[in-house]
Amino acid sequence: MFRALAAAFCAGCALAGAAFADQTDARLDLFFDELKTAEAPEAERLTDRIVDVWGEAQAPTAQLLFDRAAEAEFAREADLADELLTHLVGLYPSFAEGWAARGRVRLAAGDVSAAENDLGKALTLEPRHFPSLMLAAQIRLSVNDEEGALAAYLKALALNPHLENAKAAVRRLERRVSGQGI
Repeated sequence: MFRALAAAFCAGCALAGAAFADQTDARLDLFFDELKTAEAPEAERLTDRIVDVWGEAQAPTAQLLFDRAAEAEFAREADLADELLTHLVGLYPSFAEGWAARGRVRLAAGDVSAAENDLGKALTLEPRHFPSLMLAAQIRLSVNDEEGALAAYLKALALNPHLENAKAAVRRLERRVSGQGI
């Protein structure tokens, strides 16, 4: 019996000491600093690391909900993904990636207003969340706010200068916004 209790205690200690991250992880500062000067292959690796850290929740329950929502999103089960992410952000409102994911799911489902609110919450919690800035730019474009879209793309590029879609959009929008349309 003692061994079973000791094993259970050790398992609990392992969970309590597990490495959970999120937008508060100190590694992100280093990754973002390196990203600004990195060459293409290294920039891609750093971008992946940043996204991975953002997706690491601070609690096992949050991670389970987040992972299951990602599976549902991938399987095109938008309603289930939205439900799981709504539960996630209700339980863990400081998890920026949960808000960003729900914003992405809601945008794909056509709920632009709700998506914009969720992306805004993600950006409040993690102002460096360049994927949310990219989606916010797309939303701004969808409502013919080219200046707002340009501002969002420029913010995303300031954080990650390797976003080729943002670079192309900025070139196009700068001409339009400055009155030099094609």
